[in-house]
Amino acid sequence: MAKTGKYIEPTQAFHPGETLEEKLQEMGLSNAEFADVTGLNIDIINGIISCKIDVDKKIAEILERCTQIPADFWLNKQENFNRYRMEKLAKTLVSDIRKDLYGRKQRIKISSEKLYKYAESL
Repeated sequence: MAKTGKYIEPTQAFHPGETLEEKLQEMGLSNAEFADVTGLNIDIINGIISCKIDVDKKIAEILERCTQIPADFWLNKQENFNRYRMEKLAKTLVSDIRKDLYGRKQRIKISSEKLYKYAESL
């Protein structure tokens, strides 16, 4: 983890689906069996486990009831994952903007050098 001020920035975060997958293995349940137990559609269970569907309050409460893991755990895990994903995206965008600005600066510098040489030749 990288420390920035009082906030410790995680170097990676995991979607709650990864934890759910481990818990189902521990419980000895398939995704389909767990869908039956929870009353959730199998596509939702598969989506959570494949990290394509986020855990919301309703799902967290169902997971709490069926796994004995508090709903707050699932919601915090989802929030941390979302924050990590957004921070990573923001860093990528800032990096891309910097590269673009540096490229523009270089093109302006080259253009101004060419213009200066042209003016000298007049």
